[in-house]
Amino acid sequence: MRKPKYFPKLCKFISLRHSKTPEFWYFCIMRGLSLFLLIFTQVLKGFSHHIVGGEIYYDYAGGGNYNITLKVYRDCSLAVPVPFDAPARITIYDGTGNLYDSLDLTFPGSNLVPATINNPCFTAPTGICVDFAVYTGSVNLPLRTGGYYIIYQRCCRNSSILNISNPSNTGDSYVEHIPGPEMVAVNSSPRFITYPPLFICDGIDINFNNTGSDPDGDSLVYELCDPFTGLDPCCPILLLSTPNTSISGCVNPPSSGICPTLASPPPYPTVTFVAPYSGSYPLSSNPPIQINPQTGHISGTPDITGQWVVGVCVREYRHGVLIGTHLRDFQFNVTQCPNLIVSAIQQQIQFCTGLTVNFANLSSGGIGYTWDFGDNANLGDTSNLSNVSYTYPDTGTYIVTLINKGPFPTCNDTSKKSFHVLPLLNPNILQPGPQCIIGNLFNFSVGGQFPNYTTFNWNFTSAATPTFSNLQNPTGIHFNQTGTIVVTLTAHEYSCIKSVTDSIIIYPLTSAHFHLDSAKGCSPVKVSFTDSSQFGTGAIFSWNFGDGSTSNLENPTHIYLDSGHFSVTLAVTTTLGCVGTSTFSASNLVTVFPGPEAGFYVNPKHTTIYYNTIRIIDTSRNTNSLTLNMGDGTVLNYFPPNYSYEGSGNFQITEIALSSNGCSDTAVCTVLIDPDWTLYIPNSFSPNGDEINEVFRCQGVDIATFRMVIYDRWGNKILEATDIHSGWDGTFHGKQCEQDVYVYKVEYSNSIDYLPKKITGQIILIR
Repeated sequence: MRKPKYFPKLCKFISLRHSKTPEFWYFCIMRGLSLFLLIFTQVLKGFSHHIVGGEIYYDYAGGGNYNITLKVYRDCSLAVPVPFDAPARITIYDGTGNLYDSLDLTFPGSNLVPATINNPCFTAPTGICVDFAVYTGSVNLPLRTGGYYIIYQRCCRNSSILNISNPSNTGDSYVEHIPGPEMVAVNSSPRFITYPPLFICDGIDINFNNTGSDPDGDSLVYELCDPFTGLDPCCPILLLSTPNTSISGCVNPPSSGICPTLASPPPYPTVTFVAPYSGSYPLSSNPPIQINPQTGHISGTPDITGQWVVGVCVREYRHGVLIGTHLRDFQFNVTQCPNLIVSAIQQQIQFCTGLTVNFANLSSGGIGYTWDFGDNANLGDTSNLSNVSYTYPDTGTYIVTLINKGPFPTCNDTSKKSFHVLPLLNPNILQPGPQCIIGNLFNFSVGGQFPNYTTFNWNFTSAATPTFSNLQNPTGIHFNQTGTIVVTLTAHEYSCIKSVTDSIIIYPLTSAHFHLDSAKGCSPVKVSFTDSSQFGTGAIFSWNFGDGSTSNLENPTHIYLDSGHFSVTLAVTTTLGCVGTSTFSASNLVTVFPGPEAGFYVNPKHTTIYYNTIRIIDTSRNTNSLTLNMGDGTVLNYFPPNYSYEGSGNFQITEIALSSNGCSDTAVCTVLIDPDWTLYIPNSFSPNGDEINEVFRCQGVDIATFRMVIYDRWGNKILEATDIHSGWDGTFHGKQCEQDVYVYKVEYSNSIDYLPKKITGQIILIR
C-alpha cells in the first residue's frame, strides 16, 4: 500500500511495534488530518486576500499556436499586500471538460493603475492603490471540435465588499473559450483597451468608457453580468485512496493564494449577490448603473461609498452568430471625491413678501457664481455675489438660475428654481387703548402693508360681542370680561395667509378688600395687612387701623399697644380706568388682650449660708396664675412667705404671671447666698508675759486674700501684715508700746466668690 503524498512523516508518534496495516494508516491519517485542519484553520484566519479583479484573453498566432494573456489586479493599499502568483497556473480543458494541458506563466512584475479621474472638475482621492500584473505565455492547441477552455483561478476577494456574501472566502475564475472549427476557423478573443476605473465618485455620474477591441473586427455587444467564483480558501487534497476507501481533506493555500492543484473543469458558479444587488444592478446608484450595449459606456450615479464587485461581459458576434463571451471582473471603489461642485438654491419658503426677494446660496465647491434672476425685461438682472437679493418690477413667477463655476466651463453646475413674487402682506393691528368694563366699546383697524384685495378675519374671542368680523375696520365691539384679551387678525392674499395678534386691556371696577395674618393677641400685637383689592390702574390707599393710626402703604404692618377691639377700614381710590373710590371695613377685626404685670421683691437679697432664709413678697397684677422658679431647681405655683436655700451661690428667681387670656409677663430677681466662711477679729489683747492673750491676730475659715494695718492714735503705722496667721505682739521697733487704744484696717476675700471686703475697728492694748 502507498503512503499518502502529504504525510510521509505524520505517524512517527505511533509505536513502531504496530503493524503497517491499512487500519494503521487509516488511524494515523485521521489523527494527522485533525491536527492539520486545526493548524490550517488558524493560519487561514490571519490570511488576507486582496485580489480585486482581472481578465484572460488569447490571440491566434498561426499553426495552432495561441498567445495567452492574463491580467490580474491587486489591492496594494496595505503595507504588506498579498503577493501575485509566481508563477500563475493556467489550466486548459477541451470542449467536453477533459483536462488537456496546463501552463505556468512567469510573474513579469507589476505596475500601478494610474490614479486618473475622468472628470477634470474633481481631485483624485488619496488612499486607494491598485497595481496589476500582465502574464503572457504560448500554447499549441490543435483543431478540436468544441474548442478549448483556458482558466485561471485565484482566492480571494476583499472582506469589505458590500454586494456579495462572504467575500473573503469567494475566489475568482477568469475563463475564456476558444471556439472549435465547427464555429470558426481561427479566432482571437476580444479584450478591454482601457484600465478599469481605480475609483468612482459618490454622487457623481460614473461616465466611464469601458470600450473593448477585437483583432478580427468582430461585432461586440456589452452587458453587465455575474462574475464567477473561483478557488476556495481551502485547497482539496487526496489523503487516502484504496480500492475500498477514499479520504479527502484540504490545506490552506500558500501565500500566492493558488492551490498546488489544477483548476476544476467548467462550468463555474457565479458569485452570490446580496439583495437587492445582482449582476445587472451591482451597486447602489440613482439612477441605476447601466452600460451602453454598443459603446460599452457605463453611466449611473452611485450613492453609497464602499467596494463593489462588478462584472462586464463582451459578447463577440461574427456574421450575426455569437462565437464567444469575454468577462472582466473588477472591484469598483466608490469614494468621496474632493472639490465636488454643486449648485443649489434654497427652496422658497416665504411668500407675499413684496417685490424684493432674498436668495440663499446652498452651493458647495466651485470658484465663483453667476445669478440670473429671470427678469426678462432687464438685461442687468444678474449678480456674481454668493447671497443676493433682487427687486422685481412687478409680481409674477420668475425662473432663477444659479451657476456654480468650476476651473473649467465643463465643471460648472447649474440649478434653477421658480420664485413667486407676490405683493407684500404685512398687516398689523392698530391697538385701541384700554377701557373700563362698564360701557366698553372698542373700535379696531388694520395697519401695516397689504394689497387692496386682501380679505380679513377677526377673532375677538368668546368674551366679545360680536365674536368674529370680516370687516377691515370693525367697530363697536363689546367685551364682558376684564383683564388682557388677545385679539387675532388673519389676512388672506391669494395663497398667502398672515396672522397677527395683539391684546387689549379691560379694567375692572375698583373693589377694596384686604386680609390679614392674625386678628387676636396679647399686647403688644403686630398685625400685617395684605391688600387684595381689585382695580385696573394705579391706586391710592388709605388705611385706618381703629386705634387712631393710619397708613398710605398698600400692604402695611401695624403694632397695637392698647388692649381692646379695633375696626379696620381700607379706602382704594383710582383716577384712571374705572375711576372711583371703594371702601372696605371690618368691624372689631383686631382684638388685643391686656397683659398681666409680674412683680415681687425679696429681703434680703444678699446673705450667708448661716442666714439662708429670705422673705418673698408678690406685687403682680391682673394675673390668673403664677409660676415661681427659685433658681435652685425648685418650681412653685404659689408664693411662700419665706424660702431657705440649702447651698451658697447666685440664685435667679423668675416669676411668670399668666392672665385668663393666656397672656404672660415675667419678673426676675437675683439672690446672693455667701458660702460657709468666717473672719474673727478680737477687740483687745494683753502682752504682759503671762502667756495668755499675748498676741493680737485674726482668725478665719476659707480666707483667700488678707491684709491688716494697725495705727496708733496719732495715725502712725505700727504694723502691716499679709498673712492671717501673723499678729502684733504689742511692740514697735523692738520697744513695748504703751497701754492705749489702736486702730486696725483689714482687707480680705473668701475662696468662694473672691469679692473684696473691708473691716475697720479698734483694739485695746492692756498692760
